[in-house]
Amino acid sequence: MPYDVRFKSSARREYDALEYSVKPRVRVAIDGLEQEPRPHGVINLTHSGDEYRIQVGAHRVVYTTDDA
Repeated sequence: MPYDVRFKSSARREYDALEYSVKPRVRVAIDGLEQEPRPHGVINLTHSGDEYRIQVGAHRVVYTTDDA
């Protein structure tokens, strides 16, 4: 079952401010989280297990998951 990806308003502003050449790579990584919320190379940021980070070039995408 695919996950829904939702941006916080602050995250949307940061994404919109990215350079045009970087946006497609970041978008592909974010879109991939719909199918695989814990891809290879993901870093778990909390002990509770719901906050993660993926690296996209020099940029980091921080997100949470809700498996319910």
